[in-house]
Amino acid sequence: DVEHVEIELRGDTLGVVVGRDQARRVLDQVEAQPQAVAGVHDAVTGGLLGGAGASAIAADLGSRTVREELQAMQVMGVDPIARLIAPRMLALMIIAPMLLVAIVAVAMIVALTVSVWQFGLSSGGFWSSFGAFSAPSDLAFAVLKAETGAMIVGLVAGLRGLEASGGPRGVADGVNSSVVLSITLIFLSFLGLTQLQTMFFPSQVA
Repeated sequence: DVEHVEIELRGDTLGVVVGRDQARRVLDQVEAQPQAVAGVHDAVTGGLLGGAGASAIAADLGSRTVREELQAMQVMGVDPIARLIAPRMLALMIIAPMLLVAIVAVAMIVALTVSVWQFGLSSGGFWSSFGAFSAPSDLAFAVLKAETGAMIVGLVAGLRGLEASGGPRGVADGVNSSVVLSITLIFLSFLGLTQLQTMFFPSQVA
């Protein structure tokens, strides 16, 4: 009888341990979804701004510089920076938050689908965990990063486009250097902003 009781007690203890480990794994998966969503939009937004935006602006301004259109504008008394670079930077800063919203929406849909269909979690549990691990500061810093990336792209691509020389080869070199510099500076600035957010606005469970 004593041995039978010990076996039953050990079995109950083992069941509790196994159940606790399974619950922990499920909780880890739930917690990982909002954190993964929060880490995706920075990289995607920066990559799109630095790749598509920088290449388009540098190619346009570089071709204008090679054709001496900017020199003609200066002769007519028109400032190329105010007429060409400033509107493009303003457009980037307007479209950056829209791009951020689209990326976050897609990431949320994918994370919700994976949580429900792969891990067997309920949609209510997903949204509850997302609200518990998210804060208004996350949205504020996400918008700040997007605007910072847009400013970097406008400045770097505009400068490289104005410095283009030597025909089509110079335009191509300006486009390549603008993309590389923009993406590098964007991710360095995102890293610095992330460190500031971690220092002054540490993530807390609601």
